[in-house]
Amino acid sequence: MSREKLKHSRYAIFVAVMITYFVQTSEAAAVPNTCNGMADVIFAVDSSGSIGPQDYQLLLNFTYTVTSAFPTGPNDIQFGVIVFSTDFDNVIQLNDYKTNLELKRAIQNLKYVGGITNTAPALRSVREYSFTPANGARPNVPKIVIVITDGLSSCPSDTTTEAKLLQLSGPTVIAIGVGSGADQDELNRIASSESLVFMVDSFSVLNAIKSQLTTSVCEAQTAQLQNITSCISDSSCIGKADGNYKACSPECEEGYYYTCSHEFTYKMTCALGFYTRSNGTPYTARLVYNPDTKKCEEQVSYCPRDPQKYEVIQPKSSNPNQVKESRACLSYGESCHGKPEGNYPKCYPECQDGFYFVCSNNETYDVPCSLGHYKSQNNVSFDARMVYDTTSDSCQLSTSSCPRTPQNPLIDNPPPGPNGTSTSVEPQKCHGKADILFVIDSSGSIGEPNYNVMKFFISDLTSYFLVGENEVQFSALIFSTDIEFLFGFSDTSSNADVKQALLAARYLQGGTSTHTALTASRVYGFSSFNGARDNTPKLAIVITDGISNYPFLTATEADLLKQAGVTVISIGVGPGKDVNELKAIASSDSNVFEVDNFGVLGVIRNALVTSACESSNDGTAACVSNSCDGKANKNYPACNPECKEGYYYSCTGGNANKMPCGLGVYTYPNGTRFTARLVYNSATGSCDLNSTDCPRDPRDHVVVPPPESSRTINYNPTCISPQQSCRGKPDGDYPMCYPECQSGNFYSCSNGESYVMPCPLGWYKDAQNNQYTDKLIFNPDTDTCEYEVAFCPREVRRSVTPTPLR
Repeated sequence: MSREKLKHSRYAIFVAVMITYFVQTSEAAAVPNTCNGMADVIFAVDSSGSIGPQDYQLLLNFTYTVTSAFPTGPNDIQFGVIVFSTDFDNVIQLNDYKTNLELKRAIQNLKYVGGITNTAPALRSVREYSFTPANGARPNVPKIVIVITDGLSSCPSDTTTEAKLLQLSGPTVIAIGVGSGADQDELNRIASSESLVFMVDSFSVLNAIKSQLTTSVCEAQTAQLQNITSCISDSSCIGKADGNYKACSPECEEGYYYTCSHEFTYKMTCALGFYTRSNGTPYTARLVYNPDTKKCEEQVSYCPRDPQKYEVIQPKSSNPNQVKESRACLSYGESCHGKPEGNYPKCYPECQDGFYFVCSNNETYDVPCSLGHYKSQNNVSFDARMVYDTTSDSCQLSTSSCPRTPQNPLIDNPPPGPNGTSTSVEPQKCHGKADILFVIDSSGSIGEPNYNVMKFFISDLTSYFLVGENEVQFSALIFSTDIEFLFGFSDTSSNADVKQALLAARYLQGGTSTHTALTASRVYGFSSFNGARDNTPKLAIVITDGISNYPFLTATEADLLKQAGVTVISIGVGPGKDVNELKAIASSDSNVFEVDNFGVLGVIRNALVTSACESSNDGTAACVSNSCDGKANKNYPACNPECKEGYYYSCTGGNANKMPCGLGVYTYPNGTRFTARLVYNSATGSCDLNSTDCPRDPRDHVVVPPPESSRTINYNPTCISPQQSCRGKPDGDYPMCYPECQSGNFYSCSNGESYVMPCPLGWYKDAQNNQYTDKLIFNPDTDTCEYEVAFCPREVRRSVTPTPLR
């Protein structure tokens, strides 16, 4: 190349670089400040045949350019991508990538698909899946959808329907149309508002709307945050004043609200109201809670009813909210079949559980009252559900047909007394290490309101245990006809995690297949696959409202579970409980608890916590496995299976030293003799042939006392140096040669193999009278480890009178 051409070439490169720099600089300058806080953002990207591979790559470039304008991560903005054409594919989940660079690479590598523009199924998938925990979505975080397409969808009516359902489910939807094929009207229907619709002429100029788009995302995030912070969901009453609060979407649309009482969260249901569908068909649905009036109403602005589904009309004269005359009470087991729609009190004394019945279209619903403040005879304040009053069609502190008395055992959570102290006797926090599995009935006979009460009761129980890797760990499963594990032992690390996971349990309905739940508990629940720990007490707490579908199988599986070493506590609730089956399930009659209804579960709380705590501190608590935290300085038996392998632990200053026992002579049932390590006996403080701490398994071998010569016949006083081996030597223990013997180790020969064995630790004092620990020295004359041995003297500075380690 000539010098002139080279000069022009370098100039061209310089110009190109500078153009690129100024384009990027101006582009970056146009991007607004990124919004703070969290949001889950889904890109729904058109990959149909009308786009083409080249424009599709421009679309991807624009997508990752937009994501790069925001901080990405689990505590910032999370992005997911669904690609659609004839079919759809959730190609990137919200929690797949933690940095912008990782996300950029993933978006750049997305494959072009081709096909038709089938937008409706993609929108349905975003609504049903994209914002679920399975896709990495976070609760109570703003949800935003950005749809990018180049043309009219293949089925516009379905797209309109799915877009409206998506908007009603809570996310803010932004629509971007590219090219002449994009349909403005359809984009207006897809987006949450016309101000959130963007149109560009081609894919090459998409970057022109980046600044406006990022601004819209931030505005949507801010608007949703304002609504989210004023509503609450399960387990979010921490730090809130007592009172009623609106539920977040979609729960508010389902007629729920929340009552906070002393930072405990209670999910409450509105009564039924009368509505009419757009086709004129009347129906009943739960009203919506209005925080301004503190009442449940037909329509509330913050949680609008879907006008496409129905229009709200004034309730008919038979609306239960307008019925003032007294209604006959309903007992457990009675149905609403043939009865007028409305609210009905429960008969006495069942009414004292704080629930009433709602009849709607011949269906019976068990509905809870809100909490009221009461005082017992000894002037102790407590909260309990109020009772339903037909005259006022509301819940009152007491009624003539269902009077409250101070003896009513309905204390849920007593309020704090002066200086934050409790006004009732609370069980102490349970210290101990245990794996506790909740086996929770979720069958159809319970009903969702009672199921929610039960979840709160169980979550409250867990607060009386210290949760952690070296403390109590919880797992839970729910069962009806089928079973579902909610979380494993290692999935939670704090009381708050456990409570949140329990309160999130869905209601299954169906039969009562208790035997299947017990089988799953034994086979999987207490296995390492579910996070269960070795050498840790196992406890199952089974709570159910009725007899199981297969009582014989239930009793059989309960026996197998107990034989596997699990302590079982059973709780029966309501009139359908079967005492005999509860006893068959539990480990003992003292582990059986009964209550008449779900409203009085709190009565057994203290006794149940005490029983569970005693079980968690039973059995294997005295053994040690890799940890001496909080232990005194002495020797401890190892937990299974290490104890059966001949090991024990010496604890010194909180440090765990794993120590092996010496060899003993045993005999198999067929008479064959063999050597194996002895087992540590805490009663004698030494290693013995057998020990109650760790009994030998009689199926493996019969333990017989060794012959008198068994410990000396094989003894050869010749020491073994590191260069020698046990080859050709009789089985037995041998000292190391001097000075290696001072290390506190010795050799054990077995079948020609050499094993370096450590002596246990002893307490010593140096010349300045400072205590320290060091291994003892093996004495071949006594075949034991001792403080001082003649052939292997300690250094003079260490030859002082020791304090024995016992």
